[in-house]
Amino acid sequence: MTTVHPMRSALLLSLALFAGCAERSATEAHPTANLADVVAHGTTKDAIPAAAPAPAAHAHEGPSPIDALSMLASGNARFATNQRTRSTATSDDGDERATTAKGQHPFAAVLTCADSRVSPELLFDQSIGDLFVVRNAGNIAEPIGEGSLEYGIEHLGIRLIVVVGHASCGAVKAVSASEGPLPGHLADIQRAMPDLHDFAVERKNAGLSPDAVISAAVAHNATAQAAALLASSEALRKAVDSGRIAVIPAVYDLATGVVSFLPQITGAAAPATAAH
Repeated sequence: MTTVHPMRSALLLSLALFAGCAERSATEAHPTANLADVVAHGTTKDAIPAAAPAPAAHAHEGPSPIDALSMLASGNARFATNQRTRSTATSDDGDERATTAKGQHPFAAVLTCADSRVSPELLFDQSIGDLFVVRNAGNIAEPIGEGSLEYGIEHLGIRLIVVVGHASCGAVKAVSASEGPLPGHLADIQRAMPDLHDFAVERKNAGLSPDAVISAAVAHNATAQAAALLASSEALRKAVDSGRIAVIPAVYDLATGVVSFLPQITGAAAPATAAH
């Protein structure tokens, strides 16, 4: 299980108290933010000010990667400190339906696990139409999901993709412990995690506890799948290399509710070859 540093918990609480309920507009993020700050601290160095009410319609061009990441980070801060607002507000459900029925303009894309405990709209405290979500067991980069994400950046204006693994992931556990091929289509999941078993064995031989091995394997897989997106998709790779989008792996802790962002993936880290 991921351990939350006391300073991280205090920062989350502070952010939750300051962050508002709606964060779609790029102008709502802190102007001095950068990706390194959000990855290292969970959001910008200073508390994000309260957001203005949700606009009547989605912007057609998505916010910058850093602004989108700041919006996710402050939403997670609210969720992790029991201060959720955006995903609990119901007074504007009618307006939300009317707006999103005309078209979708999500501000970020999330590739995450199909695990029933991992709901992006809740853990990032967002509402209908805010996130473009792809889910499968093990948050795997696979062709249909990659095509979905390509659609998101090309047609929906999304500029941030977050690949979210999670503590105690069953798919990661199964592949890490496997001594041979898994049955049925579970073997497809296994093939999409080609080095995970050896990674887990190395960590076990290094003296890590079983829980620590799985925790390390989850983070490793999230980073590997984020890199696989760029290795498999020329469109995503070019968008990252041009600075148009960012792809960032992350890990969600089931017990604390905290999403920890990991270093972003660059095209240089993902050779232009099919990943799986």
